[in-house]
Amino acid sequence: MRTKEKKLYSIGQIARKTNTPASTIRYYESIGLLPEPIRTPAGYRQYTSSDLSRLLFIQRAKNLGFSLKEIQQLLRLMEEEESLKDPKQCQKIQDIAQTKIEELQQKIQELQELKNTLATLVQKCEQRTPRQKCPIVESLKGAKSPKKAKSKAR
Repeated sequence: MRTKEKKLYSIGQIARKTNTPASTIRYYESIGLLPEPIRTPAGYRQYTSSDLSRLLFIQRAKNLGFSLKEIQQLLRLMEEEESLKDPKQCQKIQDIAQTKIEELQQKIQELQELKNTLATLVQKCEQRTPRQKCPIVESLKGAKSPKKAKSKAR
């Protein structure tokens, strides 16, 4: 079926069209995210429009924060187009997305805590006297953390 497609792309062409390094495309092949491409008699990779669509899907999923393992799950679930009409399949995909939302919420909370800690340290820098050591450096060296940031992290 793959050889019946009319338009074929070299690895350079598909890399430019998707803004993906050729090494990444080869890596995706090696871990099974992309199927083994058609080869010319000289051994050059030839990609189909389906491969291009699949690579764009992978990129969009990565941009939404999905890991390569999660993308592999999503690809397996969508492999058979008819199965996407099955409410159970759609629920599995929704569950993966919901789990990702929860992970992102946790990450946002952690990043907010880091921001608060840094803001407290910057504020301490602005308030320090010339004789005091830099609060940021002292914090990074392991000196006592600012109380404000510590209480927010708990």
